[in-house]
Amino acid sequence: MAYPIYDNPLVTLDVFWTELSPTRAVVYARLTNVDYDADWRLSGTIRGPRSSRHQTLPATFSFTDLGPGPTHLARCVIPDPSYWSPESPNLYDVMIELHRREEATLVERRQLGFRPILAGERYLLREGKTWIPRGYAGPGLGVEEAQRQGLVEFLGDSNWEEASSQGAYVASLLPPISSPRWALRETAKHPAVAMAFIRREKNWSENINKDGHNLLLVHEMGTDTNESVYDWADAVALPIALIGSRWEQVQELKKPILVVEDLVGPIVASEARAYCDALQRRLVSFGQFAGYFVRAMQDEPLEYFYTSG
Repeated sequence: MAYPIYDNPLVTLDVFWTELSPTRAVVYARLTNVDYDADWRLSGTIRGPRSSRHQTLPATFSFTDLGPGPTHLARCVIPDPSYWSPESPNLYDVMIELHRREEATLVERRQLGFRPILAGERYLLREGKTWIPRGYAGPGLGVEEAQRQGLVEFLGDSNWEEASSQGAYVASLLPPISSPRWALRETAKHPAVAMAFIRREKNWSENINKDGHNLLLVHEMGTDTNESVYDWADAVALPIALIGSRWEQVQELKKPILVVEDLVGPIVASEARAYCDALQRRLVSFGQFAGYFVRAMQDEPLEYFYTSG
């Protein structure tokens, strides 16, 4: 039976892949926080690819309900998947149906973009090659202008769809909250969002990887000298002011280290990439970082897009 709080159990739906290679992608649809009910069945399709940049030959693939288990789970295997990238923002349309005895079928629609991005020991990897992103968070940029400069700023939820169709990677900055789980679940729905920067709260004891499927989870360190990096973190964001005091400690983690510099105010799009490159040159004595990000200091929380490196 579903928990009574959920009138529509599909609000807890996660769609994610566990295997991604040039030969196949294995995609799962899963209901979380919902007890398994034998009278329920998950089904649906994935159709694609489609792209705003070029013509494609889409095909339709079906989900198979996996039957009894700790959760409701369905699987779909896609042969020869087309990756999502700035050069080829290939999208797949996902349609999930939840069939319940004597009740109307519930339907959820999503977009899926297969991003072959992983965290290595020191660097981020894209399609198996080292990838060093640069990024800017701040006002004054739009998708079209920022793409010309290689940078995009988040302006509102509507831009997520535009970024997904146009091929702009997104890094989401989550402010300090008691738990980022629901924010991560919403963020992970958008093909453009590749990573989430998370500012840690002391009472976070849960493993949030399962809520940020296929996202790179970045722990942004604060000024607390006793702060440790959580196991869920795929990478670490280190403010430039902390490099001298925390460098050796963070290096021992053997995780990619992204450096972040807060600017006094906003800059224009043409300056953003130059700031990132200048930041890289200034820190050359420490070695190569896994990414370079600058952001304008504002009262409101920021979310930002970043370059493909």
